[in-house]
Amino acid sequence: MLGHFGRYGLDYFARGGIVDLGDPNTHSFIVKIWIDRTPGAEQAAAWRGHITHVPSGQRRYLKELGEIERFILPYLQVLGIEMGPLQRAKRWLKRLTDI
Repeated sequence: MLGHFGRYGLDYFARGGIVDLGDPNTHSFIVKIWIDRTPGAEQAAAWRGHITHVPSGQRRYLKELGEIERFILPYLQVLGIEMGPLQRAKRWLKRLTDI
């Protein structure tokens, strides 16, 4: 298995591989969401979707909104950006240990 970023790796895409990113501090994503209805099913319809990283063409299919953040997070980390409660907790613990 090639992994989430294929044979090139995230650093390759972060440096502008395959597609010129133009601004190395910018990433573009497309999110497409639709309703998935099963004919004859009495259950509520489920939403589905996918997110695509425009410069690399990497795509992940979605069933939960949290998957969007998990897909984007590695690109943000390459830019030095941390987000989410886990990252905030890490910063808080680091401040406590630095005192």
